[in-house]
Amino acid sequence: MVTHSLIIRRQYAEIVNQRIWRSNLATYINFYTMFTLRITNSSLISSNRYIKQLFMRYTFSVLFTLLVTAVAFSQDYLNVDFYKITDGYVIFADNHELSPVSVQVDLDLKNMKSTEGNNKIFVIPAQVTNYEITRVKIIDSRKASKFHVNTLAGLGDHTQKEYDYDYPYDLPYDSNVTHKVVQGYNGQLSHKHQHALDFNIPSGGRILAARNGVVVDVEDRNSKSCGHPKCNKYNNYVRIYHSDGTFAEYTHIKRGSAKIRKGDTVAQGQHIASSGNVGWATGAHLHFEVFLMNMDKKVTVPTKFRIAQGMPPQELIEKKSYKKNY
Repeated sequence: MVTHSLIIRRQYAEIVNQRIWRSNLATYINFYTMFTLRITNSSLISSNRYIKQLFMRYTFSVLFTLLVTAVAFSQDYLNVDFYKITDGYVIFADNHELSPVSVQVDLDLKNMKSTEGNNKIFVIPAQVTNYEITRVKIIDSRKASKFHVNTLAGLGDHTQKEYDYDYPYDLPYDSNVTHKVVQGYNGQLSHKHQHALDFNIPSGGRILAARNGVVVDVEDRNSKSCGHPKCNKYNNYVRIYHSDGTFAEYTHIKRGSAKIRKGDTVAQGQHIASSGNVGWATGAHLHFEVFLMNMDKKVTVPTKFRIAQGMPPQELIEKKSYKKNY
């Protein structure tokens, strides 16, 4: 059993006459990442971004985390930078993550305008620096101008709606082995409104990657478990990013069993961990799900699996057992 949410982290900054004050409000609301910035301009100084001594750079970092209650999805940072130019600011982002990051920017402008408009989601490619988001320009330099920025950020392309539904996932266990799907899509126990699968793989059973990808997070240090959602914070898991923009999560893995680490490239069928009874669980099993992100929520999606050579891939059915004949 597993549930997820996103954490809010709000930051506030104000720039007046080229000075900056910053404070964390440490506000947790509605479970997504959020930060707020207010910029106030009086007389503006001309600058060139490419000459360090002539520009001012305002940077704040947003920790975006996908949680299993309180366990972080990532401990890396998305940096959002403000470069001062002659007639306003250029907003850039650095994304050091292994997947894209989406940033929703909502601007409240006074005597300023954004080149990209307001309330828009920007997708920052993986592992890029100085990625321009938008420019906020002063309309009339003779008048006072200011803007507020309210931003939500999270892993993945949050504008994405489509994915490769027909991709043939491998069953996540060894060949010639049979396991039962003890809870399927929209299962009444803990999968309501979720496209998630629970396989009854016993403790210590090998878990194999169902699809190629890159590891974006691993947690295998926990050992506690219980049958209550409060034990979500003890979940162990592997999360892998796929080429079609989806993420896969393998949850409840045994303590110390992860065979891969963040940043590793994983091949389909590769041994990645062992099954366990850790976190929100009442017995050893593998919780498997594939999902897209949509700002303040995770959207799990149905997938198809190869059952045997020569057979078309198919969705798995609750209470049915599947032998991996390949």
